[in-house]
Amino acid sequence: VGVAVLGGEPVGLDVEPVRVLSDLDAMAGHVGAPAEPAAFFRAWTRKEALLKATGDGLTSPMNAIILDEHGVAEWSGDGAPDGPV
Repeated sequence: VGVAVLGGEPVGLDVEPVRVLSDLDAMAGHVGAPAEPAAFFRAWTRKEALLKATGDGLTSPMNAIILDEHGVAEWSGDGAPDGPV
């Protein structure tokens, strides 16, 4: 279940089941996430939701987004928002 409430701003939501990936190391490199499955899927869903909110989706590189425990620590490159996320 996902719920997002924000007045007048775009919101992104992504849900992924944790599952075995034969190419986890390659996917982790693309996403810029740890290759441990639970951490990978957490990073993947957080970043994909952000990219959906911008309207760019997976056309933007996920590894341009650096996350920390509070949210987005850094976002660089084309498609990066001007203000806080």
